Amino acid sequence: MTDKPNILLIVVDTLRADALGCYRSGDKTTPNLDRLAREGVRFSNFFSQSSWTLPAFATIFSGLYPWEHGYFRTYDYYHGDNFLSSVRRLGYRVSCCVSFAFFQVNFRLARVTDGSVKKNDLPDATAHVEKLVGDDSSGSPRLIFWHLGNCHLPYFTREKINPAGRLSPLFQENLFGGFGPAPRVPFALLPLFSRLVNRPLPGKLYRKLKNSESVKKPFLRLLDRWGGKRKRTIKSLKDEINSGRMVLTPSEIRSLREAYAYSVGIMDEYLGRVFNRIRTSAGREWIVIVTSDHGEELLEKGTMGHNTSLYDTILRIPLIVWSGGRRGAGRVESGYFSHVNLAPTIMELAAGGHRRSGSGLAGLLKGESRPASAPIVSADLRSIAVIRPPFKLIMTADGEIDYSDLASARFNRTELYDIENDTGEKYDLSRLRPDLVADLRRELRERVVGRKAGPGEKMPDDEREKMKDELTALGYL
Repeated sequence: MTDKPNILLIVVDTLRADALGCYRSGDKTTPNLDRLAREGVRFSNFFSQSSWTLPAFATIFSGLYPWEHGYFRTYDYYHGDNFLSSVRRLGYRVSCCVSFAFFQVNFRLARVTDGSVKKNDLPDATAHVEKLVGDDSSGSPRLIFWHLGNCHLPYFTREKINPAGRLSPLFQENLFGGFGPAPRVPFALLPLFSRLVNRPLPGKLYRKLKNSESVKKPFLRLLDRWGGKRKRTIKSLKDEINSGRMVLTPSEIRSLREAYAYSVGIMDEYLGRVFNRIRTSAGREWIVIVTSDHGEELLEKGTMGHNTSLYDTILRIPLIVWSGGRRGAGRVESGYFSHVNLAPTIMELAAGGHRRSGSGLAGLLKGESRPASAPIVSADLRSIAVIRPPFKLIMTADGEIDYSDLASARFNRTELYDIENDTGEKYDLSRLRPDLVADLRRELRERVVGRKAGPGEKMPDDEREKMKDELTALGYL
């Protein structure tokens, strides 16, 4: 048993690869993850299998493509395979710490683990994971799955932490962050509010404003670009912006991006505490895997949020694997891989062996072997993309795609990009390279043909009601 390593799988919700310093030259906002990358292996071309949380995690857990597991809808239970169960059967103690209650319910984590807790508060979650890392009482290997949600909309975190001047002090106070009633004030304009206040809010006023249904301060009403008396949600703000009815100014876009960067910086600081705890732990070897479920659009292509497209701002995510500097320290792996590789990799690391849609990367991490290359396919309900380096084809349908008969799908938009030389996906090559478009479409049909997603198990109405407030605060409702 002593040859089996402990494994910490960290999935940071809504984390773009280019939000980390190790993926952007000269950026110093994530020193702890940057150090982890220097001591481990960083994958420079790692992609999500979908544009939002549930189908992406279904692939992470199962190793199956979205059209294979068929899990796209918020109010369905996930009923497929989960590598957490397989690792548990290998003698591992499996623990989960997740940020969102709906995530815990949808994937029924209590059934496949030895303990699953929901901790939205980042300091509490960090302390819980640190405790798990230090618990070696049973002598069995441990796998910890940690899902962090503080980089998700509305971005702001509750913690009043000064990140050593790395980021704007305007975001040291979070007025409307976390879960609760969604703000009537567009969060992109909160820096202006911070300038007006120019000091930390007293605790009582902070809580009163944060929990109030309607903020009546005159200067806050001036900031409310929506106007009117009806209740607003984060989703309604996203819809206004993504439809073009509300156009943000350049300064508002900068504020939005700074808010996201601040959330990433806070996340990095807390991860650093856990990393330091692991570095000083004695006994069994630890392997740390850090990735994300998907990225986030921050108006680069005219929209914000996720579940909006299959551009690289959403699909390109980080993957860092650390094993105490003993395997490939400082190596940058430039091969193209995706979520379907994760479950096989973890099963190989746990000494179980596992083969599904993707191939495991354990041999590559040891420098022994490389999985056979294959095009990367990402999908959601209305769009599908295939990446065959250096090109990516994106096809968007009129309605929902029937993955059991992809050839009959009606696509109203086709885009082709050279993602190695056009990293912003600014130049659509589909009209210049119709031959390549046709070739990639054929490849898609060959890969997806005959695959039929199984029906999801519907969630009862009482469970749906419990989840509504949280889903509204996250911008899904």
